[in-house]
Amino acid sequence: MVVNRKPTGTAKSMPVGLAIGWAVSMGITAVACTLLTVLILSGKTGWEAMGYGAIGILLLSSYVGAAVSCSLIRHRKLLVCSLSGVIYLLSLAAVTVLLFNGEFGPIWLTGLLIAGGAATAALVHCAEKKDTGRRRKKRRL
Repeated sequence: MVVNRKPTGTAKSMPVGLAIGWAVSMGITAVACTLLTVLILSGKTGWEAMGYGAIGILLLSSYVGAAVSCSLIRHRKLLVCSLSGVIYLLSLAAVTVLLFNGEFGPIWLTGLLIAGGAATAALVHCAEKKDTGRRRKKRRL
């Protein structure tokens, strides 16, 4: 039995997909941190919101970056989501070393939040799609 499979698109290579996912993660981080800063400095929210905002920013950035990488690469989705989270964590650690003289503080909390966001993307995007209907098969002659 021969199945009629036509290519529906092209997948990106692993480095390209991970680089685009990293850029999306860092972009969301920069925009969300700027938005949180504006809200705090304008007085619309208090300084107490800084911790909760940072938690939300880390979770959202790691989730969206892993999801973008996963959707671009289209294979080995669990590995791609994990690598996306590790790359994002290493880039944040590099920024910390560069700007804050290597004073990490509780880096394990940041690692757990990033791992949670990437794992959520892996759970959502790695689920196998169920066969919902009839497939069109090509007949052998």
